[in-house]
Amino acid sequence: MPFSHFLQIIEINLFEFNVFIIYIINYLLLLLVGLFIYKNIKLLFTLLSVDNNVVNIVAVYSSFLFILNPYNTEVINWFSAQSYLFCSLLFLISLNYYLKFKSKLVFLFVSIFLLLLSFLSKETSVFSLVLFITLEAVIFKETISNNLKTISLYISVTVFYFILLFFS
Repeated sequence: MPFSHFLQIIEINLFEFNVFIIYIINYLLLLLVGLFIYKNIKLLFTLLSVDNNVVNIVAVYSSFLFILNPYNTEVINWFSAQSYLFCSLLFLISLNYYLKFKSKLVFLFVSIFLLLLSFLSKETSVFSLVLFITLEAVIFKETISNNLKTISLYISVTVFYFILLFFS
């Protein structure tokens, strides 16, 4: 059973099938996704040494554009579309911890765990592995051995997910 279905079952057991509560939860999830878009863009541009004024403008406009985009009405109105919000939120939190992990190693493992939960929420998040590999090659240009260690951890989580998927 996907992780997002588990969260939806908990939601139904707590609030029954109250449409108003589902809308509120979906709006809150959308706002959280927008918040982490803001935080990730700000952190990413800071790592790239971009001017702080430009970083704030791009981060605010990007998150508002995502939140106010009319195409997001599906994930607000449909209960079954919550998996997209869960997947996006877990991926963005994972990305946030990944961008911070050079300061603390524990952030790397939190990032990997959240990425696995993102995989379990929606299969499309498997393509986020390409982003992690690209970030490792472009932003964190340290030694190749450190980059390969980090990338191998993310690839191993992806392989673990596919093994879980195959045997389930």
